Amino acid sequence: KYISASFTSSFTVPFSLMNIHFLYRPTKITLFSDIRVIALLVAYPTVQVMIWMILSIEFTAVDDFEALEIVRNGMKEQYNLTK
Repeated sequence: KYISASFTSSFTVPFSLMNIHFLYRPTKITLFSDIRVIALLVAYPTVQVMIWMILSIEFTAVDDFEALEIVRNGMKEQYNLTK
């Protein structure tokens, strides 16, 4: 459960960084040198990951072992694996 949650939550980081990159403009360079803005820019992706991690853990119906067994059985049936 936790492995899947960390995997899915890691996909939010590029989107968060893209939002920050969109906000950055050379005319606003003084704004980005303020320590409070820097702290906010560090906190934004961190909070995004934490939110998605919590949502993934709480609303995932199966554990990683159960999901792995489902995938194994599907692979055995589809590809006729005996291993």
